[in-house]
Amino acid sequence: MASSTQDGYPAFYIPDSVTTFQGYGMGSYSNFDLGVPIENAEVFQAPDTSGVQFNDLLTVWLNNSGGIESVINGTGAAVSSTNAGPVNLVSYH
Repeated sequence: MASSTQDGYPAFYIPDSVTTFQGYGMGSYSNFDLGVPIENAEVFQAPDTSGVQFNDLLTVWLNNSGGIESVINGTGAAVSSTNAGPVNLVSYH
């Protein structure tokens, strides 16, 4: 689960107990359409270990309000109305 000190919840979460994982071609978007400017800290949250690897991650802001502050664990550019993206992250770990 997302830290109580960060904004929002990740779209994809891997708990700290996981030591190996490989993700390919994963993406998520921001489209908060109820008029509330929701800011989410990150799309993907995973343990910071060499056995957990991601390749070809994508985030994009579609419309409306709010945004995403990073792609994974604070890495990768934000998407919002001022930078709709897409933001591509070729690899993480």
